[in-house]
Amino acid sequence: MLSQLITQENLYASERGQMPIEDLVEQMRAHDITISPTNGGAEFAVTFSASDARQAKRVTQKLASALVDAKAGEILDWAGPPSRSDTARRLQILFAGLGIGLSLGLLAALFTGLCVWKLAAEFGIGGLLLTLFPWCFVPDLWSSRALISIGAASTAAPPDLRQVIEEASSALRLEAVAKDLGIEKKWLRAHLQISVMKSSGIVISVQYEDKDRNHANQVTAKFAQLLIDAGSSQGLSLKLLDPASLPADPSYPNRAIPALIGLFLGISGAVAVGMRRRGMALAA
Repeated sequence: MLSQLITQENLYASERGQMPIEDLVEQMRAHDITISPTNGGAEFAVTFSASDARQAKRVTQKLASALVDAKAGEILDWAGPPSRSDTARRLQILFAGLGIGLSLGLLAALFTGLCVWKLAAEFGIGGLLLTLFPWCFVPDLWSSRALISIGAASTAAPPDLRQVIEEASSALRLEAVAKDLGIEKKWLRAHLQISVMKSSGIVISVQYEDKDRNHANQVTAKFAQLLIDAGSSQGLSLKLLDPASLPADPSYPNRAIPALIGLFLGISGAVAVGMRRRGMALAA
């Protein structure tokens, strides 16, 4: 099967004239195909690495379909957009290192000529604290998400899905869930997002953000179940692909960004002051 896949997708084009197909199959199996257990071994993730993003997605889908045909399981989640290749990451690291190196060299030259090392430390720490301090009063928000798919036997059109979503997230449902968990109805309505995503299949995404991470998980799980129940009442086969998980880290705010901005502005201010002092000294 792998040898046919290599030919169909034109994999290893440059190596095929130099290596026998058996060696390419072994290379593909050993280095480019990854089948890893997830969810405690109850499910398996299939990935394929390639320099061509579209090719990687097609091959991953065919590998997953082959496992299904072999009655090794069923597809829970279709092959999604491929992540960036290792080559792209290496180039990013290379250019980032080049940029950081040039910046540090420039700052070192300025500091050495202006003698503003102490001033830079003071301004930098001051800028960091000033930009970070207001964010200390901004509460953490936790986000949880669940994914639901339409069963293979279903031929529901998008209008049917909208009707299911409207029923599951009606004002009465929102009020009942808000009252049960002690959440403001207005907050719940503003921070609950139910959307339909289309790629190789149709998937409903349920996402909720709350100041309490347990509430984030509970509300997401509750509305995912409400959607499944609403679909069942209308004859739609909805299945939970990815259950709501308890978020491990806050989704908002990212306090590191304003802190780094403050640090950069503080050091830049020190350089500006140093240049001004030098100009005044030369003028005198």
